[in-house]
Amino acid sequence: MKVFVKLFAAKNLGDDLFLKILLERYPDVEFILVADKSYQTIFRDYKNLKVEHLKNVNKKKYFYVKGYNKIEGFIFKEIRKRKIQKKIQQDYNRMFSEADIFVSIGGSIFMQPKRLSVYYNFEFYKYVIEKFNDIFFLGCNFGPYLDKSFRDTYAQIFAKSTDVCFRDSYSAELFSELSNIRQQPDIVFNLKHNKTSLEKDTVGFSIISARDGIDEGLYFQKYAELIEFYLNKGKSVTLFSFCAEQGDEDSIEAIISRIQSKSPNIQKVYYRGDMDTFLKSYSKMEKMYSGRFHSMILSMLFNQKFCPVVYNHKMSNVLSDSDFEGDFVHMKDFYNTSVYDMDKMLENNQYDIQELVEKSGGQFKELDKCIEKNYN
Repeated sequence: MKVFVKLFAAKNLGDDLFLKILLERYPDVEFILVADKSYQTIFRDYKNLKVEHLKNVNKKKYFYVKGYNKIEGFIFKEIRKRKIQKKIQQDYNRMFSEADIFVSIGGSIFMQPKRLSVYYNFEFYKYVIEKFNDIFFLGCNFGPYLDKSFRDTYAQIFAKSTDVCFRDSYSAELFSELSNIRQQPDIVFNLKHNKTSLEKDTVGFSIISARDGIDEGLYFQKYAELIEFYLNKGKSVTLFSFCAEQGDEDSIEAIISRIQSKSPNIQKVYYRGDMDTFLKSYSKMEKMYSGRFHSMILSMLFNQKFCPVVYNHKMSNVLSDSDFEGDFVHMKDFYNTSVYDMDKMLENNQYDIQELVEKSGGQFKELDKCIEKNYN
């Protein structure tokens, strides 16, 4: 049996952990993934993954319409849509024909772009519906989105799917009219990991780039101030990048350039495909500032004291769904928040994830049934 898996394959730790968990849960199922050749190396120990490559991938050239009036814009939009449809069929027809099940596994995969006139993913999923009887969307959240039509189009796609399991109740409630919509905790709560002793006097930072018009200079400067606060207290500091493509490494370098202290107690850990090495370093941190969504999840798994730096609702929604008790800082307020207040948040935050860990496997409940019933 073969499963085509759609994943954000850009060496983003969170998404790569999704794939790791999926492959380990179904060792006798062959998965087909479209990704670059590095994924053959990253997952070389998994014999149930086949990595496929697409030539000349450039989705952007199919997106934009340069119309000067509504009529011209509509005509070009339809032309562009047909080109997208043709490209998708050329790229995926063979792989889809080889697979029995389609699984989309990812987090923030349903955000509405601001400038696109034709949505590639709409056409992609419409083709998925044509080719597969068993379609699963796992581990995701919905939005942010700009208009109702975006939500309604996905409602039509979800309605024709076998199972849609969101990771937050907010997203599930957006589609409450559909009977196949569920919600369970984030898939990474299901990660198998060795229990690690936390190293005293260590502070970690999961750094992401400034977003939504936030002043980048002030944002980076506050991180530099916060890091120096801990260096002056004799702490060892480690800066973690979860995804180079999305700017984590560049942000870390910009912050380091603003730090006045030249202390040897600053380390950098960049995820570039070696999950075990990254997780080993991460799991030792006594305290963590979590800019990345999955930094927050990992810190809970590793029983660390942590302070979420929240950049959108997906983080606060998951916190509200859990037993998290305490405070967090919004990215928009980050550079106006004193380092003493943030340190206090970190010390006072409490949580209990036992129930989340137990329930997170429920993300796969319907896929388990499908595989067992139809394909074993």
